[in-house]
Amino acid sequence: VLQLESGRTFRSSKDLEQSLGLFDAVVWYRGSARYSSTRDTMLARHSDGLGAYLNAGGKFYLESLDMISSGPTSGLLPESFMQDFMGSDSLFKHKPFGSNDRIPNFSISRESYVDSINGVEVHHLALLHSTLFADSLESRINTGGLRAFGVRDTADVVLWARDSTLKELQPFDAPIAVKSQTTSGGKLVATSVQILGLGGFTAPTARFISKIFVYLGIAP
Repeated sequence: VLQLESGRTFRSSKDLEQSLGLFDAVVWYRGSARYSSTRDTMLARHSDGLGAYLNAGGKFYLESLDMISSGPTSGLLPESFMQDFMGSDSLFKHKPFGSNDRIPNFSISRESYVDSINGVEVHHLALLHSTLFADSLESRINTGGLRAFGVRDTADVVLWARDSTLKELQPFDAPIAVKSQTTSGGKLVATSVQILGLGGFTAPTARFISKIFVYLGIAP
């Protein structure tokens, strides 16, 4: 276990690639941490090392808010990495009220929206769905920094935020976690929402993470 915030663990892209290659699989978990351009420089500078690890057959689970940078919006990895290794050509964007720019930053809360049915207020839970794992998760957090991926193949979606699930009430089904596989057998699962902040009675968090690990070959 490496505590990346305690110092500069890797000194080059080749160092990162070779260090990751010492392991059968790697989990890169950032939890609730938001991206900082002055602190979070490792993957931003050395994403080619991560790409080389995947091309060599590596297995990688990445969980991060602000995962992909786009235009004026900063992030942990460049769009070019997403296009090469996440099966996505672009990010969905929206225009915040009063803003001149469209941004890829989406938010989630404990409730997706409030409806009125026959004059009665109805609160809708923010439920995320996985057709890949035949499972679902309930949001128990309020956070921004999510990314919605423009995937090439919907079979690569690990987690869907269906129409009007996110705080911005997006009018489309948003892929917020994706998977991919390289020709060499390398596998990547990337979630742009912190899984440990989800759960609820519909699906314990540990069960969902276990399914990710099984897919990557981390767990039997």
